[in-house]
Amino acid sequence: MEKEKLPTKDSDVRKKKVLVFGIDGGTFDLLLPWMEKGLLPNLKKIKEGGISGVLKSSIPPVTVPAWNSFMTGKNPGKHGVYFFLVKRPDSYEEIPVNFSNMEGRTLWEILSDQGYKVGVLNVPLTYPPQRVNGVLISGFLTPAGKRDFMYPPQLVDEIEEKFGKYYLHPRNLDIDAYFSNKTVAYLLQDCRSMMLYKFEVTKYLIESRGLDFLMLHIWSTDRIQHLLWNIIDKNHPHYRADLAEKYYDEIVSFYSELDRQIGEVIDMHDSSATTFVISDHGFCGVSKSIDLNVWLLKEGYIKLKRGFLTRLRFFLWRGGFTLEGISRLGLRMMSKMGVWLRNKFVIAPADFHNLIYSGKKWLFLSLGDIDWSKTQAYCKPGIGQGQIFINLKGREPQGVVNPGQDYENLKKEIIQKLRDFMNEVTGNKTNVEIYTKEEIYHGDYLDEMPDITFLAPNSDYLVGNLMGFASNRPIGDFATNTHAYHNMDGIFLAKGESIKGGTTIDGATIMDVTPTILYMMGCKIPKDMDGEVKKEIFKEEFLTQNPIEYVEPKGGKRKQRSEMSPQEQEEVMERLRNLGYIE
Repeated sequence: MEKEKLPTKDSDVRKKKVLVFGIDGGTFDLLLPWMEKGLLPNLKKIKEGGISGVLKSSIPPVTVPAWNSFMTGKNPGKHGVYFFLVKRPDSYEEIPVNFSNMEGRTLWEILSDQGYKVGVLNVPLTYPPQRVNGVLISGFLTPAGKRDFMYPPQLVDEIEEKFGKYYLHPRNLDIDAYFSNKTVAYLLQDCRSMMLYKFEVTKYLIESRGLDFLMLHIWSTDRIQHLLWNIIDKNHPHYRADLAEKYYDEIVSFYSELDRQIGEVIDMHDSSATTFVISDHGFCGVSKSIDLNVWLLKEGYIKLKRGFLTRLRFFLWRGGFTLEGISRLGLRMMSKMGVWLRNKFVIAPADFHNLIYSGKKWLFLSLGDIDWSKTQAYCKPGIGQGQIFINLKGREPQGVVNPGQDYENLKKEIIQKLRDFMNEVTGNKTNVEIYTKEEIYHGDYLDEMPDITFLAPNSDYLVGNLMGFASNRPIGDFATNTHAYHNMDGIFLAKGESIKGGTTIDGATIMDVTPTILYMMGCKIPKDMDGEVKKEIFKEEFLTQNPIEYVEPKGGKRKQRSEMSPQEQEEVMERLRNLGYIE
């Protein structure tokens, strides 16, 4: 069967090369001081010679919905993805998302249609890879062991023959999940090796493919900041001066190397190329947790089953036998004894962690103990966001809340009680943002969005459902290795011939980047995008000569959403657990 031919670029389309560096979790809180000290000369050059400003993330500021909002220019209510997981139809079960769960045409699809040759490297949620005019390599949510994570398919063999096995996943994810002092060096080495590998592949593809558009995603920054923020930030409540003395310079060296690599890629292009440096969200330190399912249980919105085992687990949970407490005690002991135990009994912190978690469904109170036929609201699994669903009749398998006024009244009640609770706990000192879905989302997938989203931006609190009912307190410390989490303030840097020099912008959102790039590259903007062209970044002459044009979006939805195999789902779920995104 003959393949469909992609259109060639019209002669009147401006031939502008664009480079986009996606620094996952990039924050000016770290980058600006290092720029001022001369440690990041290439980023500083972009900032001083171009445009810079805060880039507001999606709500919630989580990797997958944020990058999806970037690549489509749309809010989650239109592209349909609000977290790493999605509810399986007619079920309370959560399964990993993939590219088929996302609705909307991507930036690189639109550019491909215009004949531009694109290179899209490691952007999250691009598996399975789509056909583009160029190359596409999917990101870290690709199931391990797959060989179909590149387009065109033969690119895998070409790259691995030249560079070795593709560095798609961390070499040892136990470093992230079962962190101890001795693993800092291993983490930094893993992150550096992954970053350098991807830059080498990027340079090869630039030279061999002649790309008009390049998008490279760097994930290692996010991993480092989650785990090592208490080494970087002297003001963190759990600051480790001893580790900072040993590793702070090495952390900064990683960012300096990242800056150097960005500079080398830029230098491979002439001065007509435009560079964008963006992030999906920012970062801030955290040391306390808000477990919304524990709060919902205590407030009576979650009801438990009446069976003997559930009642026993609840009795033990109320008395302090919790997953959080046992995990913290065990991992503290194992981190000290891990080397000795590995030698004697072939066991390590990771093994203890797995042992505890494998028995959590029968040892500890969990979401499996919920009586859905009597529950009014619950928080979906995962940390870093407070996404509450109403157990709505007609939508949930065992919904109990009537649509209409009962639904609206319950949302208002929960929101007010949450505000009162947080004000009481923090003494009115923490800024809390609580939204209904209608306030922040719109589109065909509005009904699938969380009914209430709870954020505590730039505070010391990590919000969500950490591990089912891992603690018996709504507020507490958490038994994870995360010392920092996402906030709304990402980064935006741009420099090029058509970009103003040495100025700042306000009010840019992650949805604005794609329409802005499309405009700069001579493409019409689909009318269904929520993002806007950031006209203020362009020189007046460019705006005058190139009026913004809009076009009706291409109709039709993607093919039916597909699921990974059960084995692939579990492998991806385990990776997300190790990274600290889900329970």
